[in-house]
Amino acid sequence: MPCSLNVIDGPAREDWMVLLVSRGPRETRPALEDFLPHQQHFVQALNAIQDGNDLVALTLNGRGVIGATKDHKARILANDALVNGARAAGLSGSGTALVIVIPIQLEGVIQRLKMWYKNRHPEFNIIETRFKNPEKSESEE
Repeated sequence: MPCSLNVIDGPAREDWMVLLVSRGPRETRPALEDFLPHQQHFVQALNAIQDGNDLVALTLNGRGVIGATKDHKARILANDALVNGARAAGLSGSGTALVIVIPIQLEGVIQRLKMWYKNRHPEFNIIETRFKNPEKSESEE
């Protein structure tokens, strides 16, 4: 019997701006056991994905990675982004880039965050991008 899968398209490209804050190369690689004390964040992130809460999952996964990598500066940077209007923020992969998601209509917030990082951390490279959603066939529209 064929398996039916629900494909998650993710947040809509036209609704969100994504800032990637590249902070340079990773200084140390986390060991597998570094992730264990933070597994609850990853479980919560998985639950959020299953519930369709992509942005919550991004933030929770980022918190888990921050804990596992002991990157306290990333925690501060992510929290600052959230306090200043971002809807999601967290460390990408196993670091060191920070991913920040902001509603596209909040142009002032986008500009403020870009300037904040540029002024306080000129060594960071800020990349402005969007989500890539899968192409829909005519039958899906």
